[in-house]
Amino acid sequence: PLFDASSPFSWSTGEGWYWSPTQATTLYVNSGPALYRYDVNTKQLETVFDVTATFGSDKYIWQTHTSNDDKVHSATLRSTVDWSMLGCVAYSELTGEFSYFAKTGDFDECQVDKSGRWLLVKEQSDGLNGEDNVILNLETGEQTIFLDPQGAAGHSDNGFGYMIAEDNWYALPGAVRVWSFDQPLPGVAPQGLLAYHTTDWSVDVGHLSHANAQAGLALDQQRACLSHASRFSLPRANEIVCFRLDGSLKALVVAPVMTDLNATGGGSDDYAKLPKGNLDITGQYFIWTSNVGGSRLDAFVVKVPTQLLDDSTLPTVSITAPAADSTVSGTRTVSASATDTSGVAGVQFKLNGVNLGAEVTTPPYSVSWNTTGAADGTYTLTAVARDDAGNTMMSAGVPVAVANTSGGSFSDAFERPDSTLLGLGWQEVRGDLLVKGAELKNTAARGNHVAVLPALVGATQTAGADFASVSNAAGPAFGVVLRYKDPQNYYLVYRLAGGSSVLRISRFVNGVEKILASASVPKPTVNSFFHLAGRATGTTLTLELNGAQKLSATDPTFASGSPGILLGAGTGTSSQRADNFSATVQ
Repeated sequence: PLFDASSPFSWSTGEGWYWSPTQATTLYVNSGPALYRYDVNTKQLETVFDVTATFGSDKYIWQTHTSNDDKVHSATLRSTVDWSMLGCVAYSELTGEFSYFAKTGDFDECQVDKSGRWLLVKEQSDGLNGEDNVILNLETGEQTIFLDPQGAAGHSDNGFGYMIAEDNWYALPGAVRVWSFDQPLPGVAPQGLLAYHTTDWSVDVGHLSHANAQAGLALDQQRACLSHASRFSLPRANEIVCFRLDGSLKALVVAPVMTDLNATGGGSDDYAKLPKGNLDITGQYFIWTSNVGGSRLDAFVVKVPTQLLDDSTLPTVSITAPAADSTVSGTRTVSASATDTSGVAGVQFKLNGVNLGAEVTTPPYSVSWNTTGAADGTYTLTAVARDDAGNTMMSAGVPVAVANTSGGSFSDAFERPDSTLLGLGWQEVRGDLLVKGAELKNTAARGNHVAVLPALVGATQTAGADFASVSNAAGPAFGVVLRYKDPQNYYLVYRLAGGSSVLRISRFVNGVEKILASASVPKPTVNSFFHLAGRATGTTLTLELNGAQKLSATDPTFASGSPGILLGAGTGTSSQRADNFSATVQ
């Protein structure tokens, strides 16, 4: 059995449980106010989030969903007093923070999309007609109301920044349309592309599944499937049907669902007996339930013959060199591995989405890249494989840092959209930093979070930034890194707040800190910026606070390296703030 007999999960129905997109042996299970990850091999249960501390002990969660990177989760928030639906919560593991959206009308459910950026809320917004949609951008907080007559989703599933949804107001029965969340709704074509429809108004599409959605793959190469059971003998009314999202309206009948709505198996009403099937994450298999005309409900799995949709298996491709997060200079060879059942026609390498050389049509798949043609900074390499049938697949991006110059100046005011990727040549070497609200912040995790500039290398260095404490009780640390060699060896000029407040100049050798100079200072005023800077000249290290030198030390250990920045916390409860970083290296 999955659970010990003493576990409350052992007598659960399993309704609402689902597999992790990235951890093959991990199930998401929910109970009361919490969502858990459960490893079916090790039998270990991990809490993902619990709403009690934030929303109260009289709340529980329902209808959970998870992004395809396992980082963002959504759930319906309900009351344990009267079981009413209160609204939607979204939780980010990157920030450790909840977002809450209280219901404004009759509430159905909410679903985070597979990218983790968008939240689809299904509720009655205008008091008219049927169920409407509220589309929320979790990064910006922007909301879009999509009304039922305009095409709002009823039966639906999400991809990466889009949804496939049945539109009961469309001119054809059982119409499934494709809506992009970052475009106006209802907008103009191709927004609202018709991907499928039934043959009679007596039958809708049933349960839609797009669990096989792939990031970076064009919509016209994606597929979805549906399953339904009906009392009507009509085309595709009692089958598993798959279709492409390209507007061709080609449909593939995969298998009969074998459900008899007059039989007892499955429950006392028709809805309980419906197949409610789902694709697996690869799109190769489909699982559903059926009573097969009997008194029980069993699960069935079928392999989807996708080649019958006039399309072969998508190629696979990955960058094999250079390694992710490596620093490159001069001329480098960029290589990829690509395979396909029908044969690989070519591989096109790309640098930040722009073609890097011509398509390579014969193995080995590689191209020569003269990095001196690119400014120093961080770039993303990808490879697009094309098979003999014309299908393409883009590899996962490989970030690299170009560093062809050793000195210079750098500044960053972080005036760009919120992102977990710092960009501009930054390389995160410890912890987890992000750009949020036009500032640099650390995720609410205990420990030091460090990013450096590998393209700036030299002996004489000055680095500084504006810092602000969000909570002195969290024991925050604020500082600049000088002459960074690797994650275990560098100088650190910093301010530490908490039980006491001190300034320090320290040396880290093999990860062990040696304090070279220290002085007590008053605790920083919460959410009030102060400027801290460090300088390394020869063997002399200095610390300045708000333009005044406070500390000096002498040490010969590191003669050269890169500058960087540090935010830290003694507890995992707050994200500290930094802004206006600058560095000069000679």
